[in-house]
Formats: sequence, structure tokens, C-alpha cells
Amino acid sequence: MDEFLKKEEEKKQPKINNFNENWMVSDYVMPWPSQFAIGKLKSFDIIELWYFTDKGFSKAQDSSRAQSNNTYSLTRVDNLVTLKLVTSFKASCNTIQDADLTWRQMNVGKNTMLWYMDLCNWPQKYIQSFAHFYFNIKLKLMCACPNGEKVLIMYQAKVRRQWHDDLA
Repeated sequence: MDEFLKKEEEKKQPKINNFNENWMVSDYVMPWPSQFAIGKLKSFDIIELWYFTDKGFSKAQDSSRAQSNNTYSLTRVDNLVTLKLVTSFKASCNTIQDADLTWRQMNVGKNTMLWYMDLCNWPQKYIQSFAHFYFNIKLKLMCACPNGEKVLIMYQAKVRRQWHDDLA
């Protein structure tokens, strides 16, 4: 009987996972975008690049501190009703449209968005297509022209929107 009680007691003990002691902690921690942005990426929807800029990350952190992570709402997934965090439904009121970003914001946003597309299991051909598209934009000689960067920012916003619309 003592053996049985001992095993039951062991089951109640908290468990901790093992770790690789040879693995080093990174010297850089990638910031996490808002639940709304991650939800959009996971459902393969278009999301403004602003969510993946320094300001977007900062606002996401401010918002997550201000809101409780215990607030849920009902949502429909396929033919099921499920609970979803309310923060994942709400777009930021600070969002800047892609066409209104600065050149730096566009570059930071697209690089970070590509990283999170991979984390959200986008097919590699889509990620590579986006990366190739943005790589070619940076090579355009138009950047050196007056207002060239602004023209290219507006162009990428329209092309990306059209690309998502065509996929839908």
C-alpha cells in the first residue's frame, strides 16, 4: 500500500521539462507582435507592415499590459464555436497604412513580417516570393530620384494588397 501512495504522491508533484545545457541564450530577443497581427498571419490575411515595426511592437506591449489576458469572446471556427482572446480581434488605433510608412519602417516591417510568416507556417514559396519582391524594390534606381522612396512604398502597398486579394 505504501508503494501505491508513493506513486500517487509522485504524480501530484509538479513536473519540469528537461533542457539542453549546451544551448546558449541569444543576445537578442525578437519582440512579439500583437495577438491581432499574429492571428492575421496565421489565417494568411493581409496585415499592415506597421505591426512589425518598432512602434507596432511597442504599442502591442503597451496594449498587452493594459488588457487582461483572461478576456475571451465566442468565435466560429469551421462548424464549431470556440473561445478566442479578445485582444486577437482588435486592430490597433495607431496603425499606419503601408502606403504611409517611411522607407525605414517599410524595411524593418517587411523583414520582421517575413520572420513571423515563417513562424506562422506560411508555405516557403510565399515567403520567398515576398522576400524576392522586396529585394527587387530595394534595387530599383528610383530610390535615388526625388520622392522615389515614397513612390516605391506606395507601389509595394498596392502590389501586396492585390496579391492578397488575388489569393482570396
